[in-house]
Amino acid sequence: MMPLRLLPWALLPEEGTIAADTRYYSIGTRMYVPGYGWGRVEDRGGAIKGPDRIDLYFDSHGDALLWGRKKLRVQIEHR
Repeated sequence: MMPLRLLPWALLPEEGTIAADTRYYSIGTRMYVPGYGWGRVEDRGGAIKGPDRIDLYFDSHGDALLWGRKKLRVQIEHR
């Protein structure tokens, strides 16, 4: 039996990855996005400006296009 290798995508978090303006949401902030689930701010996203914009990570460009652009009320977990 071959040993299991640690694949790069196995290192991805179980929660989704979110890009947000870190002037408003610090790295590590958890958010619940309806239809997407829980995610964590892990990126700044150069084009993401202001408290009302976030960018969600998807496994493929096609999945991101299917999601599209939405206006949703998200739940922010405060520490």
